[in-house]
Order: sequence, then C-alpha cells, then structure tokens
Amino acid sequence: MKLNVKSAFIAVSLTSLTLVSCKSDKKAISNENPEVTIHELSDADMLNPINYTDAGAGYILTNTHQPLLGIDFKTLELVPILAVARPEIEKRPEGGMLITYKIRPQARWDDGTPITAKDVEFTLKVIKNPKVDNQNRKPYYEFIEDIRFYEDDPLKFTFICKDVYILAEASS
Repeated sequence: MKLNVKSAFIAVSLTSLTLVSCKSDKKAISNENPEVTIHELSDADMLNPINYTDAGAGYILTNTHQPLLGIDFKTLELVPILAVARPEIEKRPEGGMLITYKIRPQARWDDGTPITAKDVEFTLKVIKNPKVDNQNRKPYYEFIEDIRFYEDDPLKFTFICKDVYILAEASS
C-alpha cells in the first residue's frame, strides 16, 4: 500500500509542476517586439554572404541579408526588395547592356545610415576580387564591366555590361 501512496504522490506532484510550468507569458505573445526563431539541423559552414557554399548558410543569409531583387514564389517572377522597382534594361548599340537600379530610400543599415549605390559597388568589387575564394559566384557577375553613379541621386546606379546575358537581371 505504501507503494501506491508514493506513486500517487509522485503523479500528483509531476502533474502540478507540469500545469504550473505551462502558463503563458503574455509579454512574449505581444506584437510590441515580434521575434522569429528559426532552428536549423546543423551549423552553417560560414555566414559570409560572398563566399558561402552550403545550403544551410544560404538559407540563414536569405533571412539576414537582402538582395536588390528576389523571387515571388507564388508567381515565380522577380520582385524588388532593396530596389524601388525592377531595373531599366537597355541594349547598347556597340554591344552589351545597361542595367539601371534605384535603391529604396527606406533601405538602411543596422545603424540607420542609408544603403547607397556605393555599397552596391563595394559588394560587386568584393565578389569580383580575384583573392576572394568564391569560385561558385564569380561567373554570375563576369558580364558586369563597370558601374556608373549619378551625382544628383546617391541611390541610383547603372551596371555597364559587356555582354547581353540571359541571367543579367536575376544575377544583378
């Protein structure tokens, strides 16, 4: 009989502890400071957006770094993310093409400073740098020869492309 009283006491204690620990935290549910938690099955090899190689890192980086354009997975069309709109693309008479973008004025770094065309230039230079180990990415940007800036608008820039490239808009 003592065994049954002990078992009942343990069962009641565990049930009570379970019920007490399951109370909701209204602060965590509020929309005041929304928080998203994403769990991955393994660690990424690296979190460098220029030369990562594994899919886990790619997934994490898509949630932490924003591109100029992205894909709407419902329509499978390119949509602007950091860009105001899809770029203006024109073929040059001497060959190649011009791809002109304008960055959203709301696009800001963590410290509040605006993202500008010079930031895009820096990223392009890092990608094209021969000393950066990103052989899987470099070929997608070889068609870009130079970048043109506009003095009157630091958010506008044009990629000067030496070739007409089928993935030019998606890669840029």
